[in-house]
Amino acid sequence: MSLTEADWRSLGDEKSTLPCFDQDTPHSGVVRCLGMVQDMLAPEYDHTNNSTLMERTPLVIAPIPQTTPWFQEIMYDSAHRDKRLCWDDNNCAEPADPKVVANFFYDQYEHQPPKLRLNEVVELVGVMEQDVVMEDHHPRETSWKDTLISAFDAEEEEEMLPLPRLQVLWYRTLDLDQSILPPLQMPNPPSNELVASALSRALSIDTLTASAIWMALLSLAERKPCGTPRRTPYATTLGCASLAILLPDASACHQFQKRLEDVLSSILPSLVTPLLKDLPTPSKKSGRLAQSPLQLPKGATVLLNAGEIQPGPLSPQGLEMLQAVQELTSGHQVPYQFDGGMRIPFEADVRIIVLCTTETKSLLPCLLQIKGQPGLEPSDGSESMCQTIREHLAHARSGPPIDLPLQLLTDAQQDFLQRRQEARLRNATVDEMAFHRWLTLTRLIARGRRAQQAATCDWASALQLDDAMLSSLS
Repeated sequence: MSLTEADWRSLGDEKSTLPCFDQDTPHSGVVRCLGMVQDMLAPEYDHTNNSTLMERTPLVIAPIPQTTPWFQEIMYDSAHRDKRLCWDDNNCAEPADPKVVANFFYDQYEHQPPKLRLNEVVELVGVMEQDVVMEDHHPRETSWKDTLISAFDAEEEEEMLPLPRLQVLWYRTLDLDQSILPPLQMPNPPSNELVASALSRALSIDTLTASAIWMALLSLAERKPCGTPRRTPYATTLGCASLAILLPDASACHQFQKRLEDVLSSILPSLVTPLLKDLPTPSKKSGRLAQSPLQLPKGATVLLNAGEIQPGPLSPQGLEMLQAVQELTSGHQVPYQFDGGMRIPFEADVRIIVLCTTETKSLLPCLLQIKGQPGLEPSDGSESMCQTIREHLAHARSGPPIDLPLQLLTDAQQDFLQRRQEARLRNATVDEMAFHRWLTLTRLIARGRRAQQAATCDWASALQLDDAMLSSLS
Protein backbone atom coordinates (compact mmCIF):
# COMPACT_ATOMS: atom_id res chain seq x y z
CA MET A 1 0.00 0.00 0.00
CA SER A 2 1.47 3.33 -1.05
CA LEU A 3 1.88 6.26 1.31
CA THR A 4 -0.50 9.11 0.58
CA GLU A 5 0.66 12.69 0.19
CA ALA A 6 -0.97 13.52 3.54
CA ASP A 7 0.89 10.66 5.26
CA TRP A 8 4.15 11.85 3.75
CA ARG A 9 3.65 15.43 4.92
CA SER A 10 2.59 14.27 8.37
CA LEU A 11 5.73 12.20 8.84
CA GLY A 12 7.87 15.14 7.75
CA ASP A 13 6.11 17.48 10.16
CA GLU A 14 6.47 15.09 13.10
CA LYS A 15 10.10 14.09 12.53
CA SER A 16 11.50 16.65 14.98
CA THR A 17 9.60 14.99 17.85
CA LEU A 18 11.13 11.57 17.18
CA PRO A 19 14.27 10.25 18.88
CA CYS A 20 17.49 10.19 16.88
CA PHE A 21 19.02 6.83 16.13
CA ASP A 22 22.28 6.29 17.97
CA GLN A 23 24.10 3.62 19.93
CA ASP A 24 21.78 3.98 22.92
CA THR A 25 18.52 3.87 20.98
CA PRO A 26 16.59 0.61 21.46
CA HIS A 27 16.32 -1.29 18.21
CA SER A 28 12.57 -0.87 17.95
CA GLY A 29 10.03 1.87 17.39
CA VAL A 30 10.00 4.87 15.08
CA VAL A 31 13.23 6.90 14.92
CA ARG A 32 14.81 9.50 12.70
CA CYS A 33 18.28 9.25 11.26
CA LEU A 34 20.68 11.65 9.56
CA GLY A 35 23.65 10.45 7.55
CA MET A 36 25.29 9.80 4.21
CA VAL A 37 24.57 6.99 1.76
CA GLN A 38 27.81 5.06 2.19
CA ASP A 39 26.95 1.89 0.28
CA MET A 40 24.21 0.34 -1.84
CA LEU A 41 23.45 -3.32 -1.34
CA ALA A 42 21.72 -5.69 -3.74
CA PRO A 43 17.92 -5.37 -3.99
CA GLU A 44 15.90 -7.71 -1.81
CA TYR A 45 12.47 -9.20 -2.45
CA ASP A 46 9.74 -10.27 -0.06
CA HIS A 47 6.37 -11.97 -0.48
CA THR A 48 3.53 -9.97 1.03
CA ASN A 49 0.33 -11.46 2.42
CA ASN A 50 -1.35 -11.40 -0.97
CA SER A 51 1.67 -13.17 -2.52
CA THR A 52 2.82 -9.99 -4.25
CA LEU A 53 6.57 -9.77 -4.70
CA MET A 54 7.79 -6.53 -3.15
CA GLU A 55 11.21 -5.02 -3.80
CA ARG A 56 13.21 -3.04 -1.29
CA THR A 57 16.55 -1.31 -1.77
CA PRO A 58 18.89 -1.58 1.23
CA LEU A 59 21.27 1.36 1.63
CA VAL A 60 23.99 1.64 4.25
CA ILE A 61 23.63 5.00 6.03
CA ALA A 62 26.78 6.21 7.79
CA PRO A 63 27.47 9.38 9.79
CA ILE A 64 28.44 12.41 7.73
CA PRO A 65 32.27 12.37 7.67
CA GLN A 66 34.10 14.74 9.99
CA THR A 67 31.31 17.18 10.77
CA THR A 68 32.43 20.19 12.79
CA PRO A 69 31.10 20.90 16.31
CA TRP A 70 28.87 23.86 15.42
CA PHE A 71 27.27 21.87 12.58
CA GLN A 72 26.59 18.98 14.94
CA GLU A 73 24.77 21.30 17.32
CA ILE A 74 22.53 22.48 14.50
CA MET A 75 21.78 19.10 12.94
CA TYR A 76 21.77 16.75 15.94
CA ASP A 77 20.16 16.83 19.34
CA SER A 78 22.16 16.63 22.57
CA ALA A 79 22.58 12.87 22.25
CA HIS A 80 24.55 13.32 19.04
CA ARG A 81 26.70 16.32 19.86
CA ASP A 82 30.47 16.00 19.79
CA LYS A 83 30.33 12.69 17.93
CA ARG A 84 32.35 12.40 14.76
CA LEU A 85 32.96 9.59 12.35
CA CYS A 86 36.41 8.18 13.09
CA TRP A 87 38.57 6.45 10.52
CA ASP A 88 41.01 5.14 13.12
CA ASP A 89 39.39 3.90 16.31
CA ASN A 90 42.70 4.11 18.16
CA ASN A 91 42.75 7.89 17.74
CA CYS A 92 39.12 8.49 18.69
CA ALA A 93 38.15 9.91 22.04
CA GLU A 94 34.66 8.49 21.57
CA PRO A 95 33.39 5.49 19.63
CA ALA A 96 32.19 6.17 16.11
CA ASP A 97 28.49 6.52 15.43
CA PRO A 98 27.00 3.27 14.13
CA LYS A 99 25.83 2.65 10.62
CA VAL A 100 22.38 1.40 9.79
CA VAL A 101 20.96 -0.52 6.85
CA ALA A 102 17.92 1.42 5.66
CA ASN A 103 15.36 -0.42 3.52
CA PHE A 104 13.75 1.86 0.95
CA PHE A 105 10.45 0.77 -0.61
CA TYR A 106 10.55 3.14 -3.56
CA ASP A 107 7.37 1.73 -5.11
CA GLN A 108 5.43 2.98 -2.09
CA TYR A 109 6.83 6.53 -2.18
CA GLU A 110 4.67 7.83 -5.01
CA HIS A 111 5.55 11.30 -6.32
CA GLN A 112 8.16 11.76 -3.60
CA PRO A 113 11.93 12.46 -3.75
CA PRO A 114 13.86 10.50 -6.39
CA LYS A 115 15.94 7.46 -5.61
CA LEU A 116 19.03 8.20 -3.58
CA ARG A 117 22.54 8.13 -4.96
CA LEU A 118 25.83 7.19 -3.38
CA ASN A 119 27.31 9.85 -1.03
CA GLU A 120 24.08 11.84 -0.77
CA VAL A 121 23.17 13.24 2.64
CA VAL A 122 19.74 12.08 3.75
CA GLU A 123 17.38 12.56 6.67
CA LEU A 124 14.91 9.75 7.16
CA VAL A 125 12.19 8.42 9.44
CA GLY A 126 11.61 4.71 9.85
CA VAL A 127 10.83 1.76 12.07
CA MET A 128 13.72 -0.11 13.65
CA GLU A 129 13.61 -3.87 13.40
CA GLN A 130 13.68 -5.94 16.54
CA ASP A 131 15.66 -8.82 15.04
CA VAL A 132 19.05 -7.23 14.46
CA VAL A 133 21.97 -9.01 12.84
CA MET A 134 24.41 -9.32 15.76
CA GLU A 135 28.18 -9.47 15.57
CA ASP A 136 28.34 -12.93 17.14
CA HIS A 137 25.96 -14.27 14.46
CA HIS A 138 23.73 -15.98 17.01
CA PRO A 139 20.61 -17.60 15.56
CA ARG A 140 17.67 -15.26 15.20
CA GLU A 141 13.99 -15.80 15.62
CA THR A 142 11.98 -16.33 12.48
CA SER A 143 10.72 -13.19 10.78
CA TRP A 144 9.85 -11.87 7.37
CA LYS A 145 13.49 -12.46 6.44
CA ASP A 146 12.75 -16.17 6.29
CA THR A 147 10.88 -15.48 3.05
CA LEU A 148 13.60 -13.23 1.73
CA ILE A 149 14.82 -13.77 -1.80
CA SER A 150 18.26 -12.20 -1.75
CA ALA A 151 20.65 -11.50 -4.58
CA PHE A 152 23.45 -12.92 -2.42
CA ASP A 153 24.12 -16.63 -2.31
CA ALA A 154 24.22 -18.58 0.94
CA GLU A 155 27.93 -18.09 1.45
CA GLU A 156 27.70 -14.31 1.08
CA GLU A 157 24.67 -14.14 3.37
CA GLU A 158 26.85 -15.41 6.21
CA GLU A 159 28.90 -12.22 5.78
CA MET A 160 25.98 -9.85 6.28
CA LEU A 161 26.90 -6.61 7.96
CA PRO A 162 26.30 -6.64 11.73
CA LEU A 163 24.03 -3.63 11.43
CA PRO A 164 20.51 -2.82 12.59
CA ARG A 165 17.82 -2.42 9.96
CA LEU A 166 15.46 0.47 9.46
CA GLN A 167 12.25 0.27 7.41
CA VAL A 168 12.06 3.74 5.85
CA LEU A 169 8.71 5.55 5.93
CA TRP A 170 9.86 9.06 4.98
CA TYR A 171 13.05 10.65 3.70
CA ARG A 172 14.50 13.75 2.12
CA THR A 173 17.89 14.63 0.71
CA LEU A 174 19.91 17.39 2.34
CA ASP A 175 22.55 19.82 1.14
CA LEU A 176 25.31 20.67 3.61
CA ASP A 177 25.01 24.34 2.65
CA GLN A 178 21.25 24.70 2.45
CA SER A 179 20.70 22.75 5.67
CA ILE A 180 22.39 25.52 7.69
CA LEU A 181 20.82 28.54 5.99
CA PRO A 182 19.63 31.11 8.54
CA PRO A 183 15.90 31.89 8.41
CA LEU A 184 16.47 35.47 7.25
CA GLN A 185 18.66 36.88 4.51
CA MET A 186 21.54 39.08 5.63
CA PRO A 187 20.52 42.69 4.89
CA ASN A 188 24.03 43.73 3.85
CA PRO A 189 26.13 40.70 2.87
CA PRO A 190 29.88 41.28 3.08
CA SER A 191 31.85 41.82 -0.10
CA ASN A 192 34.55 39.46 -1.33
CA GLU A 193 37.17 41.97 -0.21
CA LEU A 194 35.69 42.20 3.29
CA VAL A 195 35.62 38.42 3.69
CA ALA A 196 39.21 38.14 2.45
CA SER A 197 40.27 40.80 4.94
CA ALA A 198 38.56 38.93 7.80
CA LEU A 199 40.17 35.63 6.79
CA SER A 200 43.52 37.38 6.51
CA ARG A 201 43.31 38.52 10.14
CA ALA A 202 41.97 35.19 11.40
CA LEU A 203 44.63 33.11 9.63
CA SER A 204 47.41 35.68 9.99
CA ILE A 205 48.18 35.66 6.27
CA ASP A 206 48.33 38.19 3.47
CA THR A 207 45.05 39.25 1.86
CA LEU A 208 46.03 37.72 -1.49
CA THR A 209 46.29 34.22 -0.01
CA ALA A 210 43.09 34.85 1.94
CA SER A 211 41.32 35.81 -1.31
CA ALA A 212 42.50 32.58 -2.93
CA ILE A 213 41.21 30.56 0.04
CA TRP A 214 37.86 32.34 -0.23
CA MET A 215 37.65 31.35 -3.91
CA ALA A 216 38.33 27.72 -2.97
CA LEU A 217 35.57 27.81 -0.34
CA LEU A 218 33.12 29.11 -2.97
CA SER A 219 34.03 26.27 -5.36
CA LEU A 220 30.85 24.55 -6.53
CA ALA A 221 30.12 22.39 -9.57
CA GLU A 222 27.85 23.79 -12.25
CA ARG A 223 25.31 21.06 -13.00
CA LYS A 224 23.23 19.84 -15.91
CA PRO A 225 19.41 19.76 -15.63
CA CYS A 226 19.69 16.05 -14.76
CA GLY A 227 21.87 16.93 -11.76
CA THR A 228 25.26 15.63 -12.91
CA PRO A 229 28.26 18.01 -12.90
CA ARG A 230 29.30 19.62 -16.15
CA ARG A 231 32.70 18.40 -17.32
CA THR A 232 35.10 20.46 -19.42
CA PRO A 233 37.34 19.33 -22.30
CA TYR A 234 40.27 19.61 -19.87
CA ALA A 235 39.00 16.78 -17.61
CA THR A 236 37.92 19.27 -14.95
CA THR A 237 34.55 20.05 -13.39
CA LEU A 238 32.99 23.35 -14.40
CA GLY A 239 32.75 25.77 -11.47
CA CYS A 240 35.21 23.91 -9.23
CA ALA A 241 38.56 25.37 -8.25
CA SER A 242 41.07 23.50 -6.10
CA LEU A 243 43.81 25.56 -4.45
CA ALA A 244 47.47 24.73 -3.82
CA ILE A 245 49.29 26.93 -1.28
CA LEU A 246 53.07 26.80 -1.65
CA LEU A 247 54.91 27.08 1.69
CA PRO A 248 58.64 27.10 2.55
CA ASP A 249 58.95 23.61 4.05
CA ALA A 250 57.11 20.68 5.61
CA SER A 251 57.16 22.31 9.04
CA ALA A 252 55.43 25.41 7.67
CA CYS A 253 52.82 23.16 6.02
CA HIS A 254 52.12 21.44 9.33
CA GLN A 255 51.82 24.71 11.26
CA PHE A 256 49.56 26.34 8.69
CA GLN A 257 47.42 23.19 8.52
CA LYS A 258 46.71 23.51 12.24
CA ARG A 259 45.84 27.17 11.79
CA LEU A 260 43.48 26.38 8.92
CA GLU A 261 41.82 23.62 10.92
CA ASP A 262 41.18 25.95 13.85
CA VAL A 263 39.56 28.66 11.73
CA LEU A 264 37.79 26.64 9.04
CA SER A 265 36.22 24.27 11.58
CA SER A 266 34.25 27.30 12.81
CA ILE A 267 33.06 28.14 9.29
CA LEU A 268 32.56 24.87 7.39
CA PRO A 269 30.11 22.03 8.13
CA SER A 270 32.53 19.21 7.25
CA LEU A 271 36.33 19.45 7.29
CA VAL A 272 38.33 16.33 6.40
CA THR A 273 42.11 16.23 6.92
CA PRO A 274 43.22 12.73 5.90
CA LEU A 275 46.79 11.54 6.18
CA LEU A 276 48.14 10.84 2.72
CA LYS A 277 50.29 7.99 3.96
CA ASP A 278 48.48 4.70 3.36
CA LEU A 279 45.26 6.54 2.47
CA PRO A 280 42.74 3.90 1.34
CA THR A 281 40.76 4.53 -1.82
CA PRO A 282 37.06 3.55 -2.08
CA SER A 283 36.82 -0.08 -3.14
CA LYS A 284 33.98 -2.58 -3.24
CA LYS A 285 34.80 -6.24 -2.78
CA SER A 286 32.43 -9.14 -2.18
CA GLY A 287 29.49 -6.80 -2.40
CA ARG A 288 30.68 -4.38 0.31
CA LEU A 289 32.07 -0.87 -0.17
CA ALA A 290 34.91 -0.25 2.26
CA GLN A 291 34.72 3.21 3.77
CA SER A 292 37.43 5.67 2.80
CA PRO A 293 38.21 9.28 3.76
CA LEU A 294 37.89 10.04 0.03
CA GLN A 295 34.19 9.08 0.06
CA LEU A 296 32.59 12.43 0.79
CA PRO A 297 29.26 14.21 0.30
CA LYS A 298 28.79 17.32 -1.81
CA GLY A 299 29.92 20.43 0.05
CA ALA A 300 32.55 18.82 2.26
CA THR A 301 36.03 20.35 2.45
CA VAL A 302 39.28 18.42 2.09
CA LEU A 303 42.53 19.81 3.50
CA LEU A 304 45.54 17.89 2.19
CA ASN A 305 49.10 18.29 3.44
CA ALA A 306 51.38 17.25 0.57
CA GLY A 307 54.37 18.39 2.61
CA GLU A 308 54.22 15.10 4.51
CA ILE A 309 54.99 13.08 1.36
CA GLN A 310 58.52 11.74 1.66
CA PRO A 311 60.87 11.32 -1.33
CA GLY A 312 61.48 7.81 -2.57
CA PRO A 313 59.76 5.02 -4.48
CA LEU A 314 56.08 4.36 -3.90
CA SER A 315 54.52 1.02 -3.12
CA PRO A 316 51.70 -0.20 -5.41
CA GLN A 317 49.20 0.93 -2.78
CA GLY A 318 50.94 4.29 -2.50
CA LEU A 319 50.87 4.77 -6.26
CA GLU A 320 47.16 3.90 -6.36
CA MET A 321 46.52 6.41 -3.58
CA LEU A 322 48.49 9.16 -5.33
CA GLN A 323 46.66 8.64 -8.61
CA ALA A 324 43.29 8.78 -6.86
CA VAL A 325 44.15 12.00 -5.01
CA GLN A 326 45.47 13.52 -8.24
CA GLU A 327 42.11 12.87 -9.90
CA LEU A 328 40.46 14.50 -6.90
CA THR A 329 42.55 17.68 -6.92
CA SER A 330 42.68 18.15 -10.69
CA GLY A 331 39.24 16.97 -11.79
CA HIS A 332 37.03 16.71 -8.68
CA GLN A 333 36.49 13.02 -9.24
CA VAL A 334 37.47 9.98 -7.19
CA PRO A 335 37.96 6.53 -8.74
CA TYR A 336 36.10 3.68 -7.04
CA GLN A 337 37.46 0.16 -7.39
CA PHE A 338 35.02 -2.70 -7.95
CA ASP A 339 35.30 -6.45 -8.30
CA GLY A 340 36.79 -7.58 -11.56
CA GLY A 341 39.24 -4.70 -11.80
CA MET A 342 36.59 -2.13 -12.73
CA ARG A 343 37.58 1.46 -11.98
CA ILE A 344 34.69 3.93 -12.12
CA PRO A 345 35.12 7.67 -11.41
CA PHE A 346 32.54 9.23 -9.09
CA GLU A 347 31.91 12.95 -8.73
CA ALA A 348 33.58 14.70 -5.79
CA ASP A 349 31.97 18.14 -5.57
CA VAL A 350 34.08 19.09 -2.57
CA ARG A 351 36.27 22.05 -1.69
CA ILE A 352 39.98 21.26 -1.86
CA ILE A 353 42.97 23.05 -0.32
CA VAL A 354 46.44 21.53 -0.73
CA LEU A 355 49.47 22.62 1.30
CA CYS A 356 52.71 21.85 -0.49
CA THR A 357 56.39 22.69 -0.76
CA THR A 358 58.57 23.35 -3.78
CA GLU A 359 59.41 19.64 -3.92
CA THR A 360 55.79 18.43 -3.74
CA LYS A 361 53.87 21.13 -5.61
CA SER A 362 53.66 19.07 -8.81
CA LEU A 363 52.38 15.90 -7.11
CA LEU A 364 48.82 17.15 -6.56
CA PRO A 365 47.89 19.51 -9.42
CA CYS A 366 45.32 22.19 -8.62
CA LEU A 367 43.55 24.78 -10.75
CA LEU A 368 44.77 27.66 -8.56
CA GLN A 369 48.27 28.06 -7.12
CA ILE A 370 49.68 30.71 -4.83
CA LYS A 371 52.73 31.22 -2.66
CA GLY A 372 51.52 31.64 0.90
CA GLN A 373 53.05 34.04 3.39
CA PRO A 374 51.70 33.11 6.82
CA GLY A 375 52.62 35.43 9.65
CA LEU A 376 53.63 34.64 13.20
CA GLU A 377 51.27 36.87 15.17
CA PRO A 378 48.24 35.29 16.88
CA SER A 379 45.14 34.86 14.76
CA ASP A 380 42.06 37.00 15.27
CA GLY A 381 39.00 34.85 14.60
CA SER A 382 36.00 35.90 16.66
CA GLU A 383 32.86 33.77 16.80
CA SER A 384 30.76 36.58 15.34
CA MET A 385 33.14 36.90 12.39
CA CYS A 386 33.04 33.14 11.77
CA GLN A 387 29.25 33.10 11.95
CA THR A 388 28.97 36.00 9.49
CA ILE A 389 31.23 34.26 6.96
CA ARG A 390 29.45 30.95 7.59
CA GLU A 391 26.01 32.38 6.83
CA HIS A 392 27.23 34.39 3.85
CA LEU A 393 29.00 31.34 2.42
CA ALA A 394 25.90 29.16 2.84
CA HIS A 395 23.74 31.71 1.00
CA ALA A 396 26.31 32.20 -1.76
CA ARG A 397 26.70 28.47 -2.39
CA SER A 398 22.94 27.88 -2.33
CA GLY A 399 22.25 30.27 -5.18
CA PRO A 400 21.43 29.36 -8.78
CA PRO A 401 24.07 28.55 -11.42
CA ILE A 402 26.12 31.57 -12.46
CA ASP A 403 25.24 32.79 -15.94
CA LEU A 404 27.93 34.25 -18.19
CA PRO A 405 26.25 36.74 -20.58
CA LEU A 406 27.20 36.81 -24.23
CA GLN A 407 28.79 40.26 -24.06
CA LEU A 408 31.07 39.19 -21.22
CA LEU A 409 32.14 36.08 -23.14
CA THR A 410 32.85 38.20 -26.23
CA ASP A 411 34.99 40.63 -24.23
CA ALA A 412 36.71 37.72 -22.47
CA GLN A 413 37.61 36.11 -25.77
CA GLN A 414 39.15 39.35 -27.01
CA ASP A 415 41.14 39.73 -23.78
CA PHE A 416 42.35 36.14 -24.10
CA LEU A 417 43.60 36.67 -27.65
CA GLN A 418 45.32 39.89 -26.67
CA ARG A 419 46.98 38.33 -23.63
CA ARG A 420 48.16 35.34 -25.64
CA GLN A 421 49.70 37.62 -28.25
CA GLU A 422 51.45 39.66 -25.55
CA ALA A 423 52.71 36.47 -23.91
CA ARG A 424 54.32 35.30 -27.14
CA LEU A 425 56.36 38.50 -27.25
CA ARG A 426 57.72 37.57 -23.80
CA ASN A 427 58.30 33.93 -24.81
CA ALA A 428 55.58 32.96 -22.33
CA THR A 429 52.52 30.76 -22.78
CA VAL A 430 48.86 31.58 -22.27
CA ASP A 431 46.80 28.55 -23.25
CA GLU A 432 43.14 27.55 -23.19
CA MET A 433 43.54 26.22 -19.65
CA ALA A 434 44.33 29.75 -18.50
CA PHE A 435 41.16 30.98 -20.20
CA HIS A 436 39.18 28.29 -18.38
CA ARG A 437 40.78 29.34 -15.08
CA TRP A 438 39.81 32.98 -15.62
CA LEU A 439 36.21 32.07 -16.38
CA THR A 440 36.07 29.87 -13.28
CA LEU A 441 37.36 32.72 -11.12
CA THR A 442 34.78 35.00 -12.72
CA ARG A 443 32.01 32.61 -11.69
CA LEU A 444 33.35 32.34 -8.15
CA ILE A 445 33.70 36.09 -7.70
CA ALA A 446 30.12 36.57 -8.91
CA ARG A 447 28.96 33.83 -6.55
CA GLY A 448 30.79 35.53 -3.70
CA ARG A 449 28.64 38.63 -4.14
CA ARG A 450 25.51 36.46 -4.52
CA ALA A 451 24.85 37.44 -8.11
CA GLN A 452 22.97 35.25 -10.54
CA GLN A 453 24.89 36.63 -13.50
CA ALA A 454 28.54 37.53 -13.81
CA ALA A 455 29.41 41.08 -14.76
CA THR A 456 32.33 42.75 -16.50
CA CYS A 457 33.71 43.81 -13.12
CA ASP A 458 33.87 40.14 -12.08
CA TRP A 459 35.93 39.31 -15.17
CA ALA A 460 38.30 42.20 -14.45
CA SER A 461 38.66 41.11 -10.82
CA ALA A 462 39.35 37.54 -11.95
CA LEU A 463 42.18 38.66 -14.23
CA GLN A 464 43.64 40.83 -11.48
CA LEU A 465 43.51 38.02 -8.92
CA ASP A 466 45.01 35.47 -11.31
CA ASP A 467 47.85 37.83 -12.25
CA ALA A 468 48.63 38.41 -8.58
CA MET A 469 48.66 34.68 -7.79
CA LEU A 470 50.98 33.93 -10.71
CA SER A 471 53.27 36.79 -9.68
CA SER A 472 53.56 35.34 -6.18
CA LEU A 473 55.01 32.13 -7.65
CA SER A 474 57.78 33.85 -9.60
